[in-house]
Amino acid sequence: MNRILKAYAPASLIVLLIFSVFYSQEKVKVQLREEEFFYSAQIHPGQALGGIVLAGFKGLAVDLIWINLDENFHSGRWHRVLPMFYTVSHLQPHFIQNWALGAWHMAFNVSHEAQSIEKKREWVWTGIRFVKEGLSYNRDRYDLYFETGWIYYQKAKLFDDPWLMQEKAIIFFKRALRHKSPEYVPRLIGHIYRKAGRREEAIRVFESILAQRPHDHVAKRVLGDLKNSRPLE
Repeated sequence: MNRILKAYAPASLIVLLIFSVFYSQEKVKVQLREEEFFYSAQIHPGQALGGIVLAGFKGLAVDLIWINLDENFHSGRWHRVLPMFYTVSHLQPHFIQNWALGAWHMAFNVSHEAQSIEKKREWVWTGIRFVKEGLSYNRDRYDLYFETGWIYYQKAKLFDDPWLMQEKAIIFFKRALRHKSPEYVPRLIGHIYRKAGRREEAIRVFESILAQRPHDHVAKRVLGDLKNSRPLE
């Protein structure tokens, strides 16, 4: 009997933990109106779990929450996943995918569904704040620098001064380059300059790429187009 109780004790603790997670989500006064996707919380659910989560069980708790999050996300129940992103971020702040997907969800999905330009912009900033919080825990990898820059770049047209947003995108892409990062990151910086009509800056970027990687065929082609003043495709 004792062996049976010992075998089921960890599972019982996890069930209690997950119940506590979702109970805490109610207690933080998360308010979501589907027509406007308004969200406010006094505290993050993960912060309320500090005295509940036991050492050695955080990973399993996050796995279970993530499964639930994934199911709701792909079912289009977006209003349910927002508290889960915050909960996971506090349980496992080094889980890169949670920060990246959460920020993308806020800045793209929820922003897209918002009814007014003001609300759309608010959700873009919410996504940016979320991914920047993730950066404070994960400064030694390129991923979240890139994700931050990507939001600035892709959402620039929503704002009155798109170039200001694109400049911020370039800043974060350059920070990503301080770490091991994919080859397309510097090319993306060049493309931003090119699309903004800043031909000389774009040429310098692609020349720098070829100085480091002489066999980069994409950079060669784009640099040739720029120098020959060929229009964008």
